[in-house]
Amino acid sequence: LQLVAAILVFATVFGSAVHVGPSPVLPKSYAEALVSLKTKSPPDAHLWQWWDYGYAAQYYAERWTMDDGARQAGLYPLALVHATPSALQASQVIKFCASVEMAQRREMADKGIKPMNAGAQIPFYPTDPLRPLKEMESPEQARSYVEAMAKERFSWPAEVPSQYLILSWENMRLAYWISYFGNWDMVTGKGTPGQILPLKGEMSIDLTKGILNTAGKQTVLAGLSLVGERRTVSRSWPTEGAMFLLINDLNNEAFLMDDVIHDSMMVRMLLGDPEEFLPYFELVEDGYPWVRAYRVK
Repeated sequence: LQLVAAILVFATVFGSAVHVGPSPVLPKSYAEALVSLKTKSPPDAHLWQWWDYGYAAQYYAERWTMDDGARQAGLYPLALVHATPSALQASQVIKFCASVEMAQRREMADKGIKPMNAGAQIPFYPTDPLRPLKEMESPEQARSYVEAMAKERFSWPAEVPSQYLILSWENMRLAYWISYFGNWDMVTGKGTPGQILPLKGEMSIDLTKGILNTAGKQTVLAGLSLVGERRTVSRSWPTEGAMFLLINDLNNEAFLMDDVIHDSMMVRMLLGDPEEFLPYFELVEDGYPWVRAYRVK
């Protein structure tokens, strides 16, 4: 009887499973952008995409990545680059980590230390991009140093490998956690993330007053951004401290977010005008609005 019951259960589950296809973890547009970077970037280039997609970037682009599923040494600077509202700070944090990584590689080579994956196409060294910050006199000094990168230009080694920042629409669903780690306070040891909420169901917007209506609830808006096929159209209202509404008209997704996430690089560099970031980043792969890749200048 147990055998018959087991067969019946298996048959039922198998019958349902054969009609269910696998859900892709990586959108086709993201994979195509990574494949394109394999031809547009030098072999020693470094890719800065959110760490969830580190393995995918290594596979499709065949390039070194800042982090991946098993390595999170650079999680905090990677998150900061995505979460900061300053393109200058984003570019300089990348250059800082790249120069630290390069110096540590040389240090290991001088000591005769070989890559942990000797013979692999992309050599892996156990570097720590945060080591110089950890070695500073105090957490306050480290915090001040990182904050200064948003205000003044520093000098960095010219021979640092090319660095590429990749922004994706997929990050919207991960924006809270990216913001959590990206706004980490080195003194208090706590994150102060922005707020983002996916919206579902019917909604209406009073464009005159800037009010969002959802299921009998009203939300005062500071701004509205509508993602179209070629560009994002925005509108704002003089409401300090209010939320921003982002609507993707191409996949019917909508997010309500505060200014911390709305003003971050992961939103602005993906959906905004690339020329705004020209002093620090050059657009090399434009898959708007799904994925964009910038080279750090």
